[in-house]
Order: sequence, then C-alpha cells, then structure tokens
Amino acid sequence: MAAHVLKNFSKYNFLNFGKIHNYTNEYIKKFNIIISSIKTKPRRLSGGNQQKLMFSMCLGIQPRCLIANEPTRGVDVGAKAEIHKFILELPNKGTSVIIFSSELPELLALCDRVVIMKTNTIAGELKGESITEEKIMTIAAGSSKVNKDNKTVQD
Repeated sequence: MAAHVLKNFSKYNFLNFGKIHNYTNEYIKKFNIIISSIKTKPRRLSGGNQQKLMFSMCLGIQPRCLIANEPTRGVDVGAKAEIHKFILELPNKGTSVIIFSSELPELLALCDRVVIMKTNTIAGELKGESITEEKIMTIAAGSSKVNKDNKTVQD
C-alpha cells in the first residue's frame, strides 16, 4: 500500500517501518478495507477490498487528477457505495476525476459531464441536469446528437 510513497518514509536510504505501518493502518481505516493483517496479499482480499486498496494507493499521492476505468465493476453493493463516496469527495479536495464506465446509473450518480463515444468518435456530450439515461442511450444508439446548448437534435 505504501510502495508508491516510500520516499516519504525513508531517510538516508533507510526505511522507517513504524511510519509505514502507521500510514498503512490510516488508509485501511479511511477506506474501510477489511483485512486480517497489513501483511495480507491483495490477491487474498475480496473484489471490493481490492478496489478500495487500489483507490487508497492512488489517492495516497494526492493526485491532481484521477482516472478510473470501471471503478466498481465486480464489487458488492456496499463496496460500490463506499467507492462512490470516495469519488464524490475528491473534487472538494482539489482532485479532478475522469470516469470510464459502462454502467449508466454510475455515470448518473457521479458525473457532472458525460461524453458519449461511438465508433471511436465523440457522438455527444451532456452536462449538468441534461444528463439522463434516455439522452445517453439515444445518443449512443446514433439516432440523434446533442448540440452546444445540450439540445437533442436528429441526424
């Protein structure tokens, strides 16, 4: 969990294992990762705990932008809700988020702007209150596009 920030825990090329242990425990609590020991291998965790572990690793470096590809695929409902909560808090902490997802409810819950792709090109873009499942599906199906004013127009 701390591999990506080891420089923060070393002095003269010696690691401070106490600081690493404290850092790891802090993120385990912060992300509610259910783990028997901090030495447990990630592959032994459930899918949801693996995803939360990955988020903790990514966010530990305090990125300016986080790109998440299918952030909740294969996780249970509880882990999905927790991951959504983490993602929604990021902009308030100064981190931009780009999400790639094939799950419409996830996009509706997390995004203030949706770009719809079709055959490797941008088919349309929706912002704010104009983001609806119907408009996304209509644009994705190719029967219409959205103009600059977020108005649906026929091809």
